[in-house]
Amino acid sequence: MPGHHPGPRCMWAGAVDCSAFYGTDCWQRGSDGAVQVADAWFEDAVDLVNGRGSSSSRSLLVQLAIAPGFGAYLDASDRLVVYAPDDVPFSFDPLSGNAIFGIDPAGQASVLGAVDGVAAQVVRATRDWQRINPVVEPTIRLRIDASTFTLPYGETYAQDVLTLLRARGSADADDATTTSLEALDNDTSDPVNRRIRWGIDADGHVWTSYPAVFDPITWENATLQRLLGFRDGDTPTAVDGTSLMLYRASDPLAPALVPSRPPRVRPGFVELSYGGDVTDGDAIRNIVYRHLTREVTWWLDGPDDVRNLASHYHHRHRPTWMHQVTLYQQWPGEIRRALPDGARVQRGLDEYDLVYTTEEDGQRGRLICTLATRSPGSETAAWAGHHRRKGQQEHTLNVRRSQWP
Repeated sequence: MPGHHPGPRCMWAGAVDCSAFYGTDCWQRGSDGAVQVADAWFEDAVDLVNGRGSSSSRSLLVQLAIAPGFGAYLDASDRLVVYAPDDVPFSFDPLSGNAIFGIDPAGQASVLGAVDGVAAQVVRATRDWQRINPVVEPTIRLRIDASTFTLPYGETYAQDVLTLLRARGSADADDATTTSLEALDNDTSDPVNRRIRWGIDADGHVWTSYPAVFDPITWENATLQRLLGFRDGDTPTAVDGTSLMLYRASDPLAPALVPSRPPRVRPGFVELSYGGDVTDGDAIRNIVYRHLTREVTWWLDGPDDVRNLASHYHHRHRPTWMHQVTLYQQWPGEIRRALPDGARVQRGLDEYDLVYTTEEDGQRGRLICTLATRSPGSETAAWAGHHRRKGQQEHTLNVRRSQWP
């Protein structure tokens, strides 16, 4: 699916080890019990914050199954499809929020079609869903005869469209955890309705949104607070036109870095083999292993840029991804894994992806990697010219075998 920006930004996200926080009170809301994070190793910063999904009751895919036979998915063109039994026509009312999901803002009625070879009433989005962050809901209204359903249910933010669609807890390879900060916060303070959301914004800052009737967060663990980028002076603000509060960190999340300029990513591979001669004069060659790589050139924002990320990168971010790093090649909005180069969008990989669609061609989805040993062991910010801005950095990444099914 094409992006909505001619030069999409990326996000570097390091793995996070939370074992040091296990057994300690991390935060609480008013008289609610204290939240303790899991003794777990999180694949990356997004996995830590929200597990790249929603509570099942807050997943739009789950909510669209509003009656027997209703359902939704992303098709091979990466567009939202909503379907119902062939004898139950339905429609989406005219609403500006339809555009977020690719549905016609002028409204859209179902037509008789087929889903997986079975006759059905179908609405296929007429345009791409938007890669924006965050999403305020509710935004769409589905109508069946005289009954209307405003979806998603309730006001809350979501990190992006895919996070809003996905439901955590389906036990597939992409559903890394149900012990994210968002899940634990809801377990403690809103276990029934699960209206609390956590996310990472377009600049790499953590935020959490919640109904205004809830108490704000009081931090009990200063180390986790700083890891997430929150300062003591950060305060929640009301979201205009809603009953929501938004609490955003002043500093970027330590295990995340979002440069302002798009990266240059070049695919490659490394092969280790050995050869030898045999008695008849022929040669033999044995491949020990081969793995794919990405040569990434990117530019670090310096003191003379609009956002100075140099200190954050060298002192807070860089140490968090020495073991494993995830490269989100289009941020915000694209949390799915990239397929191998040249592969097409696939649907039906339910053991692999909660929205049943993977990102094509390896160019926009996320890459799960480790730093190659030949990457620089030490780095400096090589500013271009006398202005301290646009410091070029280069890394060789080994793509993990678990990247693809």
